[in-house]
Amino acid sequence: MKKLFSLLLCVVMVLSLVACGSKTDDTQTPDEPQDTAPKLSGTMKVVATGDVYGPLFDAFTADTGVEVECLSMSSGEVLSKLRAEGGTPSADLWFGGGIDAFMSAKDDGLLEPVTFDAAAELGDEYKDTEGYWYSKGITIVGFLLNNSLMEELGLTAPESWDDLTDSQYAYYGKRGSDPKNKVSSGEFAVGISYIDASIEQAAEENDLTIVYPSDGMPWVPEGVAVFKNAENVDAAKYFVEWLFSSDDHLRQLAEIEQKNGIKVIKPSIEGIELSYDPTLLMTEDLSLFGSQRTEILDRFEPLMGDKAAAE
Repeated sequence: MKKLFSLLLCVVMVLSLVACGSKTDDTQTPDEPQDTAPKLSGTMKVVATGDVYGPLFDAFTADTGVEVECLSMSSGEVLSKLRAEGGTPSADLWFGGGIDAFMSAKDDGLLEPVTFDAAAELGDEYKDTEGYWYSKGITIVGFLLNNSLMEELGLTAPESWDDLTDSQYAYYGKRGSDPKNKVSSGEFAVGISYIDASIEQAAEENDLTIVYPSDGMPWVPEGVAVFKNAENVDAAKYFVEWLFSSDDHLRQLAEIEQKNGIKVIKPSIEGIELSYDPTLLMTEDLSLFGSQRTEILDRFEPLMGDKAAAE
């Protein structure tokens, strides 16, 4: 149990840096282009964890005429802001971030359900049973090794989480980018990191090795949801359907994010292949992510103790 709890903390820490959403016409099949859209107008305001989604939102604007304004914000900040706004959100769409915050928002009655036919093609564990949130991808966690430094120090490459219980690996970074940056620069030999195409590229450029832990990879879905009582709720709901009902839109999103997890969420999608064995994904009870979110965050700092980075 301690091991599983600590792995969940690793994922929560990694997700401190993670991102934005889309939708389609009810009468269209998932692979049909969106030739006609409902009559929408105005501006759709989006809170996201990054500002790289311009091309995706530009495509939505081209299809619907709805302009998009994006505000970068972490999922924790979004949840706090939602609660402070008392049921009158200043944005319409929530795009990206760990699913724990989305679950908490649903429990607090802060989200609007969205239903559409193409949702049936998404794995059950990657969507809310009532349509309050959907997963646009997953963040997975593995190890990153600096090959030359491993050789110089005479270290054996860790293959599992149990291998990392050795006292020589007692260090925690405060930023999700620390493992990649410090291992790439040769400051550290081993790092626990989120794994995506950017990490794969860093591995190629800096003689690093990516290790997918043999005893399981922690993972967290990244959510998409519509805010209840949003000013332009119709546009936001259509965007969710627009995104998930078109493989072209999902492939565009995967390219922007440099992640291939949508293949896990929607196995039928073509043109995207996983770079890891999906059977290595840990069996997780996602229902605990929302209900235990506060407890996990409250315990995180004390658990880090004097192992935390000084900077």
